[in-house]
Amino acid sequence: MIEVLPNGLLVIEAKREVELTNQRQTMVLHGIVRSADISPANLVLSTAITQLEVSLKGKGVITEGTHPPNSVLRIFLRIVGF
Repeated sequence: MIEVLPNGLLVIEAKREVELTNQRQTMVLHGIVRSADISPANLVLSTAITQLEVSLKGKGVITEGTHPPNSVLRIFLRIVGF
């Protein structure tokens, strides 16, 4: 959590480093959730996140044409509908 809005909603951000086409990339997820949607295990379903923004940051040329994304990224992209 990075901020609590005046209406009680929480602004969240999560970062994960992934290896994509032999390069280290940082995947950043940013969005807004209700505190009621956070489980006791501190988990939030992706369907409970509003204003979801996902970005992939890194350096270098990504060669997706010659190397498919790793399995973690493929699963994530399938979940969010890409």
